[in-house]
Amino acid sequence: MKIVVCDPVSAKGIALLKQRPEFEVLVLDKRLPEAELLPMVADAAALVVRSETKITRRVLEAAPSFASSGAPASAWTTWMSKPPPNAASWS
Repeated sequence: MKIVVCDPVSAKGIALLKQRPEFEVLVLDKRLPEAELLPMVADAAALVVRSETKITRRVLEAAPSFASSGAPASAWTTWMSKPPPNAASWS
């Protein structure tokens, strides 16, 4: 499973991902404009982003294997896997 780390995150977190033999982890050196990001996500199952990279409709359409995204160190990581009971009130 290919995981693309799009924004700067903890080296410790990246190391944990790379320990899993089933993960192919691609860490981008810098934030890429959408046009350059599209080919990078073509076979990605997961994207790790913070606030720099915007996951647009075009990015999602370019990644047919996409299954998950995560924002490290935020409530969104939990929300993406299991919405809280009051998810409708989140903006």
